[in-house]
Amino acid sequence: MSERLYDRTSRTIAVSDIRPDVLATIEAHTAERLLEPVAETAVACVATHSVSSRKPSFLARFGGRKSEAEHHTFAVLTPTTLIAATTGEQRGTTVLSTRLADVDLIEQTDPAYAIDSSIHVRARWSGSDASSYVIALGDDPAGQAFHAALRTAVAAVKRS
Repeated sequence: MSERLYDRTSRTIAVSDIRPDVLATIEAHTAERLLEPVAETAVACVATHSVSSRKPSFLARFGGRKSEAEHHTFAVLTPTTLIAATTGEQRGTTVLSTRLADVDLIEQTDPAYAIDSSIHVRARWSGSDASSYVIALGDDPAGQAFHAALRTAVAAVKRS
């Protein structure tokens, strides 16, 4: 039987509402990759708070691996780019980006394996080979709206 991996809550925000430390990391990432500045070009932005629904496994605890109980994801959509920043107390902040033209697939987790409202985006993330990255989104209207906006933006770029 499938179980929920995370309890996720999303809310639509402005880029200026992103935590200052995370926004600085996003801006450094976009500048390094010569991407458009997110503050001026963002068409959609969502913040998701994820809380783990499961306790760390025995093997993870035995092996000394610390499990992070919660983390935050900030996803920013511009006319040409998807930027995802994930941050947590133990993991720090990771920022990845992909051109919308490089997105091959957007899908949700197979409910046979786990119940999760996140989406998997297969693309060339930050110039690497094609891989899948999970964008944490809630089941709520904000998460669903961002998912729809991303699908619409990718389709528009692929048509042009």
